[in-house]
Amino acid sequence: MARCKIITFMTLFLIFVCTVTNVDASELIFCNLTNSDGLSQTSINTIYQDSLDYIWIGTKNGLNKYNSFEFDIYNKGLSEKRNIIDGNITSIIEDLNNNLWVGTYDGISKINLKTDKITNYTTNNSMLSSNKIMDININNKGDIVIATTNGLNLYDFNNDNFIPLRDQSLNTSDTKILSVEFYNDNEIYMISKNYFFKYDMINKKYSVINNKTIDSILQNTTLTTMSIYEDFICLGTISDGIYIYNIKTGEIEQHYKLKISENNDNSYTVKSIYHDGTGIYVGSTNGLYVFEKNGVQKHFINNPFDESSLIDNNISYITRDGSGLLWIGTFSGISKVDYNLGISNYDDFTSEQNTKNNIIMGVYEDIDEKLWLGVYNHGISIWDRINNKVTQLNTKTDNKLNSDIIWDIKGNEKYIFATSSVGLNIINRETLEVQNLLNNKYCHTLYLDGDYLWIGTIGGFDIINLNDFSIKSINKLLKENNITISLGGAIFKDSQGIYWLGGANKDGLIEFNPKNNSVNIFKYNETENSISDNTILSIAEDSKGNLWFGTEGNLNKYDRLTKQFKSYSTEDGLSNNSIYSIIPRNDKIWISTNSGINCLEFKNDKIINVKKYLNNIEFSSNSYLKTKNGEYALGSNNGLYILKPNVIENNIISPKIHFNSIYVNGEKVDDLNNKSINYKENFITIDLFTNIYSDMQTVDFYYRINNDDWKLMSNNKLTLSNLADKKYTIDFVAKNFNGKHSERKTISFYVNPPFWRGKMAKFIYFALFFTMILYIILKIANLKNFITLKNRLLAKEMEEKNELLKKNIELEKRKNNYLINMSHELRTPLNVIGATQQLIVNLNKTGNISSNELARYMKISDNN
Repeated sequence: MARCKIITFMTLFLIFVCTVTNVDASELIFCNLTNSDGLSQTSINTIYQDSLDYIWIGTKNGLNKYNSFEFDIYNKGLSEKRNIIDGNITSIIEDLNNNLWVGTYDGISKINLKTDKITNYTTNNSMLSSNKIMDININNKGDIVIATTNGLNLYDFNNDNFIPLRDQSLNTSDTKILSVEFYNDNEIYMISKNYFFKYDMINKKYSVINNKTIDSILQNTTLTTMSIYEDFICLGTISDGIYIYNIKTGEIEQHYKLKISENNDNSYTVKSIYHDGTGIYVGSTNGLYVFEKNGVQKHFINNPFDESSLIDNNISYITRDGSGLLWIGTFSGISKVDYNLGISNYDDFTSEQNTKNNIIMGVYEDIDEKLWLGVYNHGISIWDRINNKVTQLNTKTDNKLNSDIIWDIKGNEKYIFATSSVGLNIINRETLEVQNLLNNKYCHTLYLDGDYLWIGTIGGFDIINLNDFSIKSINKLLKENNITISLGGAIFKDSQGIYWLGGANKDGLIEFNPKNNSVNIFKYNETENSISDNTILSIAEDSKGNLWFGTEGNLNKYDRLTKQFKSYSTEDGLSNNSIYSIIPRNDKIWISTNSGINCLEFKNDKIINVKKYLNNIEFSSNSYLKTKNGEYALGSNNGLYILKPNVIENNIISPKIHFNSIYVNGEKVDDLNNKSINYKENFITIDLFTNIYSDMQTVDFYYRINNDDWKLMSNNKLTLSNLADKKYTIDFVAKNFNGKHSERKTISFYVNPPFWRGKMAKFIYFALFFTMILYIILKIANLKNFITLKNRLLAKEMEEKNELLKKNIELEKRKNNYLINMSHELRTPLNVIGATQQLIVNLNKTGNISSNELARYMKISDNN
């Protein structure tokens, strides 16, 4: 099938010594996608990951662009940016110019990944030899070849057209090319149903590849698909499995059968082949076949009663994305699987058909590395992992258990112990004979301490001496210390010989020192340093002597010196607060919860990293252990999970973060970086995605604004509203399940202020202010000039008036002087006249005045 590049591998495995292992399909955890998840159609033809990390899925009715959160559909008759030539997609590949070439049954669509521009090609507007496209491939130079039902075509970049590659000397009438691949930049290998041939681009010649072996193969079967790795070509057939062809030697090196049955030597039809350094992955009409590098063959099929199995047995396409996730296209949708993640799931441990029996309530590994599993309502299943065989014990088998509901399982070299609600089962490990003890007593949890078996029961804890099976209890001691236990829960003996006994029904945590028979109980109270919950589900001690307690409400770490607890919850990053198991590993703490598995890393009592797995799985209490080879076996409501922590912790894939879309006020924008938006358009949604598509590998998104503190996003969308008018720089990072961070992704934009606070408004305000100031200044100047002129006029007028005043004063002076002089001149004669008149009057009264004297006096008066 189409591949973007020819992949080289360091190791070549030519000859497999195939050891068929009957592994149930549920060994792998398949996460499935169907039309209910948004696929346009469930019949998958091809799958491709582009350079932007989008997954493109070609179906029989539509092209799907997927980012692990949502689908974007392309099809015939849609809007301009989604309108492709046809909906039946056969092949997808990206060229060196970021164009996505989409082959269909009615032509080719070329989608520019940067602009979304779509260009369609058919025989009507180009020189394509046929509209029915079977495959498209590209070499390292960027040459594009198109396989059709009518031969091979080479894309002509200069003329934006196609050149049919014909060779009249090729003696074949079979022109329907099913698959095409470049071996190097100049050699193209291809197949039709009945021919295996190549094209030399330098000499422009075809040549049929044949020899006795190949001729024999093609006489007995027809070819269906091909795939190249290094110097080898995998050829798929319709009824004879796959063949490995050595390009250098020209010989068939190996043959793998996909046998229908032991009595039928024919093989299931091969429809897709993918290979890498770990093995060859073959999609057939009967599920997935994996031929591993170590020679082991595995077969995975659909289990209709297991949602985590392969979605359909009819596989049409297989590929692997950049993160290592295997994508399997089928007739019923897509199955994704982390083939080398280090997590396996098993859930078929009973002989009953058509029944999903996957609730595991107890797990124990015996000295032969067999796993004893409590399967809810089905007793015990003994899984011989080496021979892949399961032996069952229940109430219906010859060696009868006292109940089919088992709560816990522990054992030693001779006996296996299993609790139930009606007593204790004691099973001979070799003969499987069953004895019962503590009949009709609810037995819950177990802890094996040398020759003593501790049992959490109704009312407290019993202890069985395994030498004579005598029973004693510490319940009396507890009662003497006013401690009541309704149901015994988790039991653990620490490195100092102290027993820690948990109540399974909100009874608290008991510290029991057998040296002095002292007991102490811890219960939740409102103080910060108490235990966080009174139902104790799990207890463990790490390599530094720290004690850890899992409860129904948080994980607790106990400080022996201060006798205080520190609690960790979902607020610290845990996926759930109900802690069912605790397994310390080096400097990490692994826990199973009511919602997934977490691996915790601490620094100074603070969780600095949380790795999350299987977030949708509810695990069981009393159902965990570390196996002899370092694996973790964990029971759950979805079967048994086996983890390889060394594989998981060494997974170094880092997420890459991308912007999927940006919306401003509900309208999609192509780019917001370094742009400005109106203050009324400040409702912004930024949609993110990464290159991690595994449902089993959680990815958390974080953001910060203007170098503020980092904040965890609730999902892949960040919505901002009511933003103040200023510049915003938003940084994003993604952290995957293994604690790896992506490179920072940054977007900057500016929210424009309202007009009255904008630059133009400020300019206008400044201009108005300046104009007012200038107006005032001019007004003042004019007024000043007016005043100056007025003053001048007044001064002149004053001067004139002063001159006039002076003249008036002078005249007045002269007048006064004149009057004074006049007065003086008049006063003297008047005085003379008055005196004369008075004298005359007086003389006249006395009669002493004569007429002469009177005349003389009158004359004196007239003269004055």
